[in-house]
Amino acid sequence: MVISLMTLFRYRFPERARQLTGFQKALHDGYNFASARRLYGHGMEGDEQRMTALRILKMGQVFRYLIEHVDQYPKLRPLYNVLIKCKEDIAEQYFRIPKQIISLHESLSVFPDKIHWETTDHFIWRPQCNEYPNCLVIVEAPYANPPRAELDTDTIANEVALRQRTACVLGRISKKFYRYTGRSDDLNQGVISEYRNMLRKILKDAGTLDDDGWASIKVLHIIIRGIKDRHWVDVEISTRNGRSCSTTISDSILKRLEKILGNNMGQWRPFVVQRDQLFSGGSPYLELNRNGEEEMGSFSGFGEDYNAMEIRISKGMRKTYFDEVIDGLCELIEYCQKK
Repeated sequence: MVISLMTLFRYRFPERARQLTGFQKALHDGYNFASARRLYGHGMEGDEQRMTALRILKMGQVFRYLIEHVDQYPKLRPLYNVLIKCKEDIAEQYFRIPKQIISLHESLSVFPDKIHWETTDHFIWRPQCNEYPNCLVIVEAPYANPPRAELDTDTIANEVALRQRTACVLGRISKKFYRYTGRSDDLNQGVISEYRNMLRKILKDAGTLDDDGWASIKVLHIIIRGIKDRHWVDVEISTRNGRSCSTTISDSILKRLEKILGNNMGQWRPFVVQRDQLFSGGSPYLELNRNGEEEMGSFSGFGEDYNAMEIRISKGMRKTYFDEVIDGLCELIEYCQKK
């Protein structure tokens, strides 16, 4: 009900909506929250309440808003997927449902027939969709949700993945509550297991896993992270001091990124790009995903052809040079894919 009213307000009074501080953020958080129960109600009336929810969303122009903005804002993706599933469920019962529900099916026809982005409890992800069979690229943003969000990292990763048609992983959790980028422990074991199973599916869909579960072609996994301006660094590349990525690949990416920043943004000021200087070389899961982990259940890793790195971008760069950052990362990934 609330997101329908807010969406209707946005369409009828766009200028007023833009003037309200935090309106868009609250709206998108509401869309994300609305997907939690997949629109089902409670008990015996769960299905009927689901149809009521769909009618309310339709009247509030939520369908329209999702179609127009889902590729731009990752937080809209879970509800978008829920509506695709609703469309599928209604189609299966088409000749056994009341006429008023048939009109809902017609309204849902604006959504695709298949979910291209999968949604799990803690992640949104999709497989690679491009034409580079000898290289799998995964772009990830782990911690874009508040509290303690690394702002805009999900939007950057989402936009880069859509442009370059790479695989993509977007975390739906806050690092305040779960840190799946560390080592396994009693608190995060379930999230880490969910994460590794998802990576395994992405690699399997790309045909890159051998019989031992190791990557059989080159995999480049780029994790977009944030970094505070107080470190006086624009971009920090983290490879766990070379343990998560081959030196040849990280050397090439470092040099290429310096060149891209110099060419695209060097007219404004010099940019500081460095590797493995902060945070002990990056998050532990970079090397654990490659080399394996024995704690809390054995995991053998994805092997030497799996190369992972964090690219930590300063808050100032994300705010001031947002479009240039996206363009630069797209150029970097295209260079890696072709090479």
